[in-house]
Amino acid sequence: LKHLSPVVGQLIGEFLISTGCDDIIFGVQCAISGEFSWEKYWQHKKQSMINAALCAVFFVVGSFLKNAMKLKSLKKVWAFQKLTEAQKLHTAVIK
Repeated sequence: LKHLSPVVGQLIGEFLISTGCDDIIFGVQCAISGEFSWEKYWQHKKQSMINAALCAVFFVVGSFLKNAMKLKSLKKVWAFQKLTEAQKLHTAVIK
């Protein structure tokens, strides 16, 4: 699991940000319309979680493939994915 933590962490982060944004939008829409129901909220939440999971997977896979094209080595890409954002910026500046 330690070896998967960079990818899993990125997936979880993307998922949480996306569902959080959807919750805020749903709340604003309810406040504007003046109507709220838990049934509609849970329907919205279920669809939001499905969309967020799919988007997170596509985003992470896309990021991995983009880096694979740049670095031309899966081993180098995996090592790059393990870096923190600050380390990635430092690496990009050096090259």
